[in-house]
Amino acid sequence: MKVLIKSVVLTTLASSLVVAAAPLLGDVGASDSLQAKKFQRHSQLVADNDTYMTIDKVTRRAGVNPSRLVEKSIVGEDADFLKQLTGFSNDVLDASKTKEGIDGAKLDKYPLVKDYFNQATNLAGTGYSLSLHPSGQNNPFRSFALIGSSVTEALGMADCGVFWAPKPSVAKSWITYKVGSVDSTLKSWGYHSTPSLVGGGWTRTQTWHWWNCGYGTFRDHALKMDNTTLKEQNYDGWSPRGEPNPELYASGPWPYTVWPAYVYWWHSTH
Repeated sequence: MKVLIKSVVLTTLASSLVVAAAPLLGDVGASDSLQAKKFQRHSQLVADNDTYMTIDKVTRRAGVNPSRLVEKSIVGEDADFLKQLTGFSNDVLDASKTKEGIDGAKLDKYPLVKDYFNQATNLAGTGYSLSLHPSGQNNPFRSFALIGSSVTEALGMADCGVFWAPKPSVAKSWITYKVGSVDSTLKSWGYHSTPSLVGGGWTRTQTWHWWNCGYGTFRDHALKMDNTTLKEQNYDGWSPRGEPNPELYASGPWPYTVWPAYVYWWHSTH
């Protein structure tokens, strides 16, 4: 029964991820091929998730599994990338609890992560895509089909968003409202004040596909312009139902180990 369920899940995942019209990153021009291959290789490491990375169930701090790195011959820059990515993800989580919010995380301390984020941002608008082909050797999801890494995390990345396939792909446009009292109106709409989070203002938490994405991992966003004027980004009708929620400490379980790092990247680029 477990084998059958896993087969069905993987088949569903494959059908939901393959974008036939989108060329693989390996098809980019020669001048960009080395960076593209590096991005693809590091994306594979992210997608492997619990093959190389760990997360403490209590503190939710991420780490790497040294023995698995050795076993799979993950060395040099690739090993350093995983160490930096988990370290930065922890910094984002810590920053989310401070007055600065996740903006307080210092990306410059992690040059390999910064480079990866830049690549993800640059490629996001080019039409290139990392597609799922279970028998392929250069796609970030092959391990889930071939060596049985966590199907849960694979579905979380596909459903909730990841660096090479952000969700939503764009931020919702702002709509302005004139109201009697902004504070009273937003509270009645289910918002709570989050002045220290990305963009400040007010947050209304949203749960999208809790079985993959966890609870409260997305949000609507509103800003108080003056006592009677507000702006709102309401993701009603979108998939997922909201933008990634920077209230990391109050959401979860997260779709995958380095979700905090993804939330930081999404808000820095969308």
